[in-house]
Amino acid sequence: MKIKIGMCGLTHLGLVYGSVFSKNFQCILYDHRSKQIEKLKKNDLEIKEKNLKNLLKKNKKNIFFTNEFNDIFKCDIIFISADVKTNSNGKSDYSLIKTYIKKIKEKINKKQTLIILSQLKPGFCNKLKSELKSELIYFVETLVFGNAVDRALNPDRIILGINRKISRKANYFFSKFKCPILKMNYESAELTKISINLFLVSSVTTTNLISSISNSIGADWNEIRKALTLDKRIGKFAYLSPGLGISGGNLERDLNSIIEVGKKKKISTKLISLWQNMSTIRKNWISDNLKKIIKIIKVRKVGILGLTYKTGTNSIKNSPSLMTIKKNSNILFKYHDPKADILKLKNLKFCSIDECCKNVKILIIATPWPIYSKSKLEEKILKNKIQYLIDPFKVLKLKNKNMKNVKYLSL
Repeated sequence: MKIKIGMCGLTHLGLVYGSVFSKNFQCILYDHRSKQIEKLKKNDLEIKEKNLKNLLKKNKKNIFFTNEFNDIFKCDIIFISADVKTNSNGKSDYSLIKTYIKKIKEKINKKQTLIILSQLKPGFCNKLKSELKSELIYFVETLVFGNAVDRALNPDRIILGINRKISRKANYFFSKFKCPILKMNYESAELTKISINLFLVSSVTTTNLISSISNSIGADWNEIRKALTLDKRIGKFAYLSPGLGISGGNLERDLNSIIEVGKKKKISTKLISLWQNMSTIRKNWISDNLKKIIKIIKVRKVGILGLTYKTGTNSIKNSPSLMTIKKNSNILFKYHDPKADILKLKNLKFCSIDECCKNVKILIIATPWPIYSKSKLEEKILKNKIQYLIDPFKVLKLKNKNMKNVKYLSL
């Protein structure tokens, strides 16, 4: 069966899934940004994902990039695949999604299928279905920044929100994925996506809370973690590494979504608010410690290694590093990051790893990129007489005995 796929929106979500779908189908990939389309035609990607560029290049015969919206109506299945933007507080902006929907509603026919990949709030699909001529499916995506291509190619399961038996073409499309396919009503699918993220948040937040208590009473979190990974109810794949709160935008968005639902339905969401508060405390951890040190020694420059909110991505959305830099505008931060785009802020200067360690009394390792553990940082710290090392993720193992003279702060 020949099926043509159309994608509306080529941010992270659309590009990753578009590259994966092009393995088996002809794909028309649309984005309203003409400059973005020209870059994509040259395989010039703003998004950094393992194997993404190679996959797009490998399947280029099946891919047609365009900024002409009408091209997508040549397809049997049309995806809305733009990432939903969020602000620093996790509030969602659906304006682009609604613009796409408005245009699609005008021309889509009964034989075509509209599938929404973009994150939706509960109730969105049911309202849209009443206004639409075609089949409507909500496809719950569960990508992870840094490992998105592999997860899209080899999903654990596919979750679909539907209101009737899906069409023959849609069924054939999803049959290409060799995994369980869970079909449910729209509301269940919308809430499933949020539920998955809430369980991830609960794991991250509980880990951060217990590790803080562990440090305060002299317990060893690494010993506790070993015990937890052997419990099948928790397991080795749980989020059990202490961190700097919830960042990246997606999890924050779902926390806000569930709070909005709770308010409408008069259901208490105090637990979610507590998670948000705990996350804020953790995201301020570097900045709070930096301010304590500045009260002891006067500094004008600080070295900071890592700007992205985690390894494996170029995203700095709501990252603790960026929060620290903005909250300490009187300090010049000499920074390095192997993936993040170079930022232009008055108190921010991109440098090599070596340069970040020169003429500073404080060094921060904010993102545990592997390059930092392989850069002989202990030698650089001692050579440059750095007095304080803020290393929340314990990137350095402090093997050098002379490092005892450096004041070391970690989670």
